[in-house]
Amino acid sequence: METGGISVLIAAHQEAARASLAECLSADYACVTVKNAGEAMEQLESARFNVAIADITMVSTTGLPLCELIRENFPHTVVVAASRADTAECTIEAMRQGAFEFIAEPFDLAQVTRSVAHALSCGTAVGDRHTLSHSAAAGKAASFLTRRLASFGD
Repeated sequence: METGGISVLIAAHQEAARASLAECLSADYACVTVKNAGEAMEQLESARFNVAIADITMVSTTGLPLCELIRENFPHTVVVAASRADTAECTIEAMRQGAFEFIAEPFDLAQVTRSVAHALSCGTAVGDRHTLSHSAAAGKAASFLTRRLASFGD
């Protein structure tokens, strides 16, 4: 496994989702999987992660507060939110809470790979996750909404 020192934290309550994401990404990145937000915070406090994939529909503490906690306490970690609820509202709320990217379940593994690479390239180019502007997140949300609205016309 050649990871180039890049690590990804995968926080999802479903074992199948964790396994699928880890299998998809482990050829390129060092992956650590956890089943809830508490375990995610423990991992974040003990190791540095470049990317965290947070299932925003986790039971007990959802991934939305986790996105915000990561943004506030681990600015070097870029958050990719994941959810079965592929709605504009869900995407916008995830972006507001600190997610840089959003991926919908069931996962398109090629899209997962692109989303993580994009998060890494933007996070690396800027250097510090805090300096990623909310306007970029808002632009992504607006683009998503535009695509969703256009699909209703088909």
